Amino acid sequence: MEESILLEASQKANQSRQTSPPEGKGQNRKPPAEPAPESQASDVQDNAIPTAWFQDWLDWQCRMIAGVMQGAIFLPDAKHKDLQPVTAWPTDQPAALLKKAATQALSVGESIVQSLRACNFGDRRHCDVVALPVRLNPNTVCIISIAFSHRAEPQQRTVSQLLQWGAVWLESLARHHRKIQHQHATILFECLSAVLSREPMDKILMEITNKLAKYFQCERVSLGLRQNLRVRLQSISHTARFDSRMALIQRIEAAMEEAVDQAAIISYPQQSRPLVTRAHSELAKGQGHPYLCTLPLPGMSQPLGALTLERSHQPFDSETIAFCQSIVNLIAPALELKWQQKQRLLGQIAGSLKTLATRLFGPGHWKLKSACAVLLAATLFSAFFEGEYRVTAPAVLQSTLVQAIVAPQEGYLKKVWVRPGDTVQAGDVLASLEDSHLLSEQQKWQSELRKRQQEYHQALARRDRVQMGVARAQLNQAEAELKLVQEALAKTQLRSPIDGVIIRGDLSQSLGAPVKIGQVLFEVAPLENYHALIQVDEHDIAAIRRGQTGRLVLASQPDRPMTVTIDRIIPLAETGEAGNSFPVEARLTAKDAALRPGMQGIAKINAGRHSLLWIWTHPVWQRLKLWLWSLGL
Repeated sequence: MEESILLEASQKANQSRQTSPPEGKGQNRKPPAEPAPESQASDVQDNAIPTAWFQDWLDWQCRMIAGVMQGAIFLPDAKHKDLQPVTAWPTDQPAALLKKAATQALSVGESIVQSLRACNFGDRRHCDVVALPVRLNPNTVCIISIAFSHRAEPQQRTVSQLLQWGAVWLESLARHHRKIQHQHATILFECLSAVLSREPMDKILMEITNKLAKYFQCERVSLGLRQNLRVRLQSISHTARFDSRMALIQRIEAAMEEAVDQAAIISYPQQSRPLVTRAHSELAKGQGHPYLCTLPLPGMSQPLGALTLERSHQPFDSETIAFCQSIVNLIAPALELKWQQKQRLLGQIAGSLKTLATRLFGPGHWKLKSACAVLLAATLFSAFFEGEYRVTAPAVLQSTLVQAIVAPQEGYLKKVWVRPGDTVQAGDVLASLEDSHLLSEQQKWQSELRKRQQEYHQALARRDRVQMGVARAQLNQAEAELKLVQEALAKTQLRSPIDGVIIRGDLSQSLGAPVKIGQVLFEVAPLENYHALIQVDEHDIAAIRRGQTGRLVLASQPDRPMTVTIDRIIPLAETGEAGNSFPVEARLTAKDAALRPGMQGIAKINAGRHSLLWIWTHPVWQRLKLWLWSLGL
């Protein structure tokens, strides 16, 4: 019998999974599937599981056990003094014997089985009852109680075991629901924290749309706020800037206004009630995101704006929409206060300007009128009086000519006589290379030369023409080898080719280090041939022309300005800490022996005559025009 009950329960479970009968009280229903994370906006009750999940589970469980007459799930009341039914099967009101069994199971803290209890279920007058307490969370315990036809004790244990197996699923649903509630609470807290932060309004809206797009797995989330009679888009998820003239922005704003005008949540393409969705249809077709949901933001007197969510993988179900609405209802009041403060600031500015105009053109306030008159006179004077416009930029002295001293041959550094900053004359020895091996080679060939000379004189004395020719050839070879060694010895002395100053090459800490042919060891710059390299900001480079003159003041000689003339504009931008700049070469018209390469200063280039008002305001005006253009104005 025990095996037959288990087999019958298994067959019914398989049958329920293969069929999908319509839902309804007293009809077969599938066991409740765990909802996907994005559709977890169910009503949050004090229970560990929503009531609908209890109903579906009990309906499925009672149909899995043969001979069940009635089943019920009880929860303790707020004071834990009495049990209240959460749901019952197949009727709404459970029998008293189920509640008694549930109370006893709760008191003992384990499952109980009661046999041959008096009942009144149709033609049945006796039944067995099983009650099982299930801990849904640390603070909540539910009691499952079912009545079934009388059977032997082994079969009763089988029914109790089946009920315990089903309770494992109920506990899993409880854990899943707690996880859902934790996720909901987290995103609600994050959105509310963002609204209540001290960040600027634009940053707050960007943070909210980004969080909602990630949580609901949306391709795009947009938030718009009402300005006068229109809803203007304020933020798009993962988009720092956008142009309000774009067709996409206009379609999103039209969809928001469509929901605000109807004061209803629009879920496209499915709708629970007939609504106008033309703007949503155009937005879905234009962007390839077929599933849209727009929720109006409630305000104190009128809608504050709207929130539009777009995604491609699945539509927005009722639970997701309900949870989105709870988020909107939570953040809307604080968002409205911040938006009113921002609009109030603009109104205060307009009011201040209006008050100022009233004082200027009304009676009294002579001090203010006098100050404005003086300011107006100064503005008119600066607008008509011209002055010399000068472009100011940092500059550094550089040598026009730089002579490199390279290693003429491989060897080892023997001695160094100069360091950067030392003044040298043409022909001065700067450094020397190791020459001991060359000196030995020189002595060798000097001895060889004397030997060949002696052989030649002996052949000459004997008048031996053949021997004289051989000796002469060997003598020439020895002279050539000796000359090569002497030239190599001369190259071990590195000399300055010009008068100047050492600007690079500190080898004092490299004695004995090997050098290679062509390796640059020193750089020498002449003392008088300098030019100024001026770094002109990219905002001012358009005013610079070749041949313009200016003044250069070095940090080491602030009381001695020097005249410079622009020779060359290098059309290659360089990026620095202050932004982009263009190098400009300018020659010095006067020579000064105290100048050294690397000296820094400030150059002011004469860039033409303009009105004083233009000179004072054009940098701000240029940057303002660039900023307005970036905003699409």
